[in-house]
Amino acid sequence: MKTSSKSQLQLAEIKTLAIETFGTESKANHWLNSANLALGDTPISLAKSEYGAVEVKRVLSAIAYGGVV
Repeated sequence: MKTSSKSQLQLAEIKTLAIETFGTESKANHWLNSANLALGDTPISLAKSEYGAVEVKRVLSAIAYGGVV
C-alpha cells in the first residue's frame, strides 16, 4: 500500500472515530481542526503521521471512555 493511501485511510478512520466520539460530523470536524493542548497541535495535522495518528486515537479514546490523557 502506498504511503498516501495509508495516510488517507488513517485520516478516514480517525474522522470516523471522532464522529462516533462527538456524535456529529460538525462537532468532530471542529475538534479535529482546533488546537489541542494535550496534542500540541490540531488533531488533523498530527493524524497525517503514523505516530500522530496513534496519539490522536489515544486522546479520542480517553474522551469517549473517560480515561486519562
